[in-house]
Amino acid sequence: MTMMMKMNSTKLIHCTVLMKKKFTNQY
Repeated sequence: MTMMMKMNSTKLIHCTVLMKKKFTNQY
C-alpha cells in the first residue's frame, strides 16, 4: 500500500511540474 501511495505521489508531483512548465511556456 505504501509503495503504491508513494508511486502515486511522485506521479502527481511530476504531473504538476509538467503543467507548471506548460503554463510558463504559454506565458
